[in-house]
Amino acid sequence: MKARTLLSVGLVCAFLHANAQCELLRGPVVINEFLACNESIAPNSIGLFEDYIELYNTSTEPVNMEGYFLSDRRGSNGRLKYRFGDVTIPGLGYLIVWADGVGDPEMAGLNADFSLSSTEGERVVLSNPDSVIVDFVRFGPIEADVSIGRFPNGTGPFTRMVPSFNGPNTNGESFNVVINEYMATNSTTAADEFGDFDDWIELYNNSSQAVDLTGYLLSDNENRPDKYTFPPGSVIGPGQYFIIWADNEPEQGPYHAEFALSASGEEVILSLPDTSTIDYFAFGQQITDVSEGRFPNGLGNLIPCMAPSFAAENLGTVNVRSMERETSNLWVYPNPASQRFTAENRSEKPLEARLYDMSGRQVQQHILQSGSNEISIAMLSPGFYVLHTEYGSIKLMVND
Repeated sequence: MKARTLLSVGLVCAFLHANAQCELLRGPVVINEFLACNESIAPNSIGLFEDYIELYNTSTEPVNMEGYFLSDRRGSNGRLKYRFGDVTIPGLGYLIVWADGVGDPEMAGLNADFSLSSTEGERVVLSNPDSVIVDFVRFGPIEADVSIGRFPNGTGPFTRMVPSFNGPNTNGESFNVVINEYMATNSTTAADEFGDFDDWIELYNNSSQAVDLTGYLLSDNENRPDKYTFPPGSVIGPGQYFIIWADNEPEQGPYHAEFALSASGEEVILSLPDTSTIDYFAFGQQITDVSEGRFPNGLGNLIPCMAPSFAAENLGTVNVRSMERETSNLWVYPNPASQRFTAENRSEKPLEARLYDMSGRQVQQHILQSGSNEISIAMLSPGFYVLHTEYGSIKLMVND
């Protein structure tokens, strides 16, 4: 009999409330890069060098942006400055909005009626059609022809960059600490040094060097990004994790913040000492003892309904505690595999599956029909990969 790897998890999203955690608040489109003082990088349709904002679709499916909003303000009215019309971003594609302060609908391209301030700094805010903020970055004064963008492209934290207009970000400065996982309602998952099961936020250092976080900021409210300041000696080693207890009990120690996370949803923001955004996640309603975190660990997009991995590697697996029922839906064999493997979809509906390498790069995408599906991996290099579906993830080893 062939060796099989069984993924035994339940049907996740179909039975949960529409606003529950399995519906990720932030969609696949993110603020990927912006240039607040464009002197020579890229001209618009009439040859002028104007500020620009680049959006990126991290999924392989097209996304229609009609009804979304983009702004340099965050207030309930201010965030609605520019409304997208019927425009689609292709899968893994880019979209440029010229922040030229004119917003001329007769001009080719997308032109917003606000501009960005490179001398004082401000904000870039992306909101969904319900005017809920789904991505955000705050920045300070910045030189001409220096952009701010996500590095690695699409999923990483914000950093200063050599501009990469309408293309992948490849030249970011190497600040590699990210918000890696958080839990807004903790009943049994992990206790602090006093035995309390409190909210927590996990940071991870992707780099090969230790990073001193002294003076950096953490908050649940962008209007007060300095709610928590990392004290002297807050060093996170290479490939290491750092836990902050969001328990609103700062008297309990230096790593207990003066705020708690709301189970009904809010935001988590990591900032530089000057309040410039490093990493940002907005989240909706949460489920007790279920976390949200990056997958692949440290590099990837946010995964909802994740099995908590407190101070450890995120495996991307769906938490069975959030299920209505269990069923054995996906078998993968052989594992390890070479040349090809079989993915057996034991549900009655087609299943989207994506294969990632360990750097977080998607290398294959498939629709698994009900029954056996033979997947060729002949072009993949030997090593570990992760096959991810709505039911969770399986680590796959590819041999020569």
